[in-house]
Amino acid sequence: MTRAETPRQAQRWDIVKSRYLNAGLCHRCAAQAAWGHQANGKGWAALRPPCDACQSLIQSFPMPTTTPLWRKYPHPQVLEKAAAPVTPLNAVEDTYGLAAGPEGGS
Repeated sequence: MTRAETPRQAQRWDIVKSRYLNAGLCHRCAAQAAWGHQANGKGWAALRPPCDACQSLIQSFPMPTTTPLWRKYPHPQVLEKAAAPVTPLNAVEDTYGLAAGPEGGS
Protein backbone atom coordinates (compact mmCIF):
# COMPACT_ATOMS: atom_id res chain seq x y z
CA MET A 1 0.00 0.00 0.00
CA THR A 2 1.40 3.39 -0.99
CA ARG A 3 0.97 6.31 1.38
CA ALA A 4 -0.22 9.64 0.05
CA GLU A 5 2.33 12.36 -0.49
CA THR A 6 2.52 14.82 2.39
CA PRO A 7 2.29 18.59 1.82
CA ARG A 8 5.95 18.88 2.85
CA GLN A 9 6.99 16.26 0.27
CA ALA A 10 5.01 18.09 -2.42
CA GLN A 11 6.64 21.39 -1.47
CA ARG A 12 10.11 19.82 -1.55
CA TRP A 13 9.40 18.24 -4.96
CA ASP A 14 8.34 21.63 -6.31
CA ILE A 15 11.50 23.30 -4.98
CA VAL A 16 13.74 20.64 -6.51
CA LYS A 17 11.88 20.81 -9.84
CA SER A 18 12.33 24.60 -9.87
CA ARG A 19 16.06 24.21 -9.32
CA TYR A 20 16.34 21.87 -12.29
CA LEU A 21 14.22 24.23 -14.42
CA ASN A 22 16.59 27.06 -13.47
CA ALA A 23 19.51 24.83 -14.50
CA GLY A 24 17.99 24.61 -17.99
CA LEU A 25 16.04 21.33 -18.05
CA CYS A 26 12.65 21.14 -19.73
CA HIS A 27 9.57 20.69 -17.50
CA ARG A 28 9.36 16.95 -18.17
CA CYS A 29 12.99 16.24 -17.31
CA ALA A 30 12.96 18.60 -14.32
CA ALA A 31 9.92 16.75 -12.95
CA GLN A 32 11.64 13.39 -13.47
CA ALA A 33 14.77 14.62 -11.68
CA ALA A 34 12.70 15.95 -8.77
CA TRP A 35 11.00 12.57 -8.50
CA GLY A 36 14.40 10.87 -8.43
CA HIS A 37 15.31 12.90 -5.35
CA GLN A 38 12.20 11.91 -3.39
CA ALA A 39 12.66 9.31 -0.69
CA ASN A 40 9.29 7.71 -1.45
CA GLY A 41 10.12 7.47 -5.16
CA LYS A 42 11.33 4.29 -6.80
CA GLY A 43 14.79 5.70 -7.42
CA TRP A 44 16.61 7.05 -10.41
CA ALA A 45 16.49 3.79 -12.38
CA ALA A 46 12.66 3.92 -12.44
CA LEU A 47 12.63 7.29 -14.23
CA ARG A 48 12.00 7.79 -17.91
CA PRO A 49 15.15 8.57 -19.89
CA PRO A 50 15.86 12.28 -20.33
CA CYS A 51 14.85 13.89 -23.61
CA ASP A 52 17.48 14.44 -26.30
CA ALA A 53 17.56 18.19 -25.67
CA CYS A 54 18.37 17.76 -21.94
CA GLN A 55 20.71 14.75 -22.15
CA SER A 56 23.98 16.68 -22.57
CA LEU A 57 23.08 19.12 -19.80
CA ILE A 58 22.21 16.26 -17.42
CA GLN A 59 25.55 14.59 -18.12
CA SER A 60 27.28 17.79 -16.95
CA PHE A 61 25.68 17.62 -13.47
CA PRO A 62 28.19 16.93 -10.68
CA MET A 63 26.86 13.75 -9.02
CA PRO A 64 26.17 10.28 -10.46
CA THR A 65 22.92 8.44 -9.76
CA THR A 66 22.09 4.74 -9.77
CA THR A 67 21.60 4.88 -13.54
CA PRO A 68 24.06 6.24 -16.12
CA LEU A 69 21.23 8.07 -17.94
CA TRP A 70 20.86 10.53 -15.08
CA ARG A 71 23.23 12.70 -13.05
CA LYS A 72 22.11 15.10 -10.34
CA TYR A 73 22.82 18.07 -8.15
CA PRO A 74 23.22 17.38 -4.43
CA HIS A 75 19.92 17.07 -2.59
CA PRO A 76 18.71 20.52 -1.45
CA GLN A 77 18.84 19.47 2.21
CA VAL A 78 22.54 18.69 1.83
CA LEU A 79 23.14 22.16 0.37
CA GLU A 80 21.18 23.80 3.19
CA LYS A 81 23.18 21.96 5.86
CA ALA A 82 26.48 22.82 4.21
CA ALA A 83 25.53 26.50 4.00
CA ALA A 84 24.37 26.78 7.63
CA PRO A 85 26.51 29.30 9.51
CA VAL A 86 28.44 28.09 12.52
CA THR A 87 27.79 30.09 15.68
CA PRO A 88 30.99 30.73 17.63
CA LEU A 89 30.86 29.48 21.21
CA ASN A 90 31.50 32.93 22.64
CA ALA A 91 28.44 34.32 20.79
CA VAL A 92 26.08 32.25 22.94
CA GLU A 93 25.37 33.30 26.52
CA ASP A 94 26.80 30.75 28.96
CA THR A 95 24.34 31.09 31.86
CA TYR A 96 25.63 27.99 33.66
CA GLY A 97 29.36 28.55 33.34
CA LEU A 98 29.83 25.44 31.19
CA ALA A 99 32.35 27.14 28.93
CA ALA A 100 34.24 28.74 31.79
CA GLY A 101 37.90 27.97 32.24
CA PRO A 102 39.41 26.35 35.36
CA GLU A 103 39.47 29.71 37.19
CA GLY A 104 35.72 30.27 36.67
CA GLY A 105 36.26 32.91 33.99
CA SER A 106 35.92 32.58 30.27
